Amino acid sequence: MVSKRCPECRLINAANAQSCRRCGALLLPAHGGFLGGSGSGRRSRILIGGAVAALIIVLVTAYVWNRPADGVSGNVPVPDGGFSEPVAPAPGELDEVKELCRDFTASMNRNMSDPAGRGFELNQALATETLDQVRDRFPGISDPAARQHMDRFSLLLGKLHHQLTSYIADNERLGSEYERLNRETERIEQDPDLSPEEKSDRQRELRRKYFDASDQTRVTSRDIEATMLALRSLAAS
Repeated sequence: MVSKRCPECRLINAANAQSCRRCGALLLPAHGGFLGGSGSGRRSRILIGGAVAALIIVLVTAYVWNRPADGVSGNVPVPDGGFSEPVAPAPGELDEVKELCRDFTASMNRNMSDPAGRGFELNQALATETLDQVRDRFPGISDPAARQHMDRFSLLLGKLHHQLTSYIADNERLGSEYERLNRETERIEQDPDLSPEEKSDRQRELRRKYFDASDQTRVTSRDIEATMLALRSLAAS
């Protein structure tokens, strides 16, 4: 005989019962609806939940695949309710940035071969000029790859400029200090009132002062060479 199972308390009721005789829950017709007849109410709810979850997964996947990538302009809503055309990166931006980096590195290498040994001074002027060029020629870059390359180049270029400026200033300061101590050494050497031991002690003290001044330098030539090496690697990439 056909019977009805209560979807709430699971009690089996007569086929013609309208409500559960235990809990009073409404009983659907034996062959109608998701909970009626011989089908299980719990299995039906699981099937419904699975279908809803599958639909959500499909919608989320479609959104992820169709949304614009980070840094790339897609269709943008406009006030009239439509969409603007996608903004494409300016053609050749990456090539222009790489060419600027290669040209700077080539000039930097040539300056380091200066016969008069003025490589650092020449490259300081070159870095200053190139920084101005970057600000004038590349105020805004739409291509993400070109912008990333420019960010790396600008960072290294600014670092090199700072290092060269500090190194040259320190060298000028040490040069002036060396000349002053050298004059003082000659004066001590010619002082007739000083014994040989006193002259030696005072000259030793002057040398110590010069070494202390050398230790206060902020940038070494090794630091500059490391930055130049990084610029060469970037230009070759």
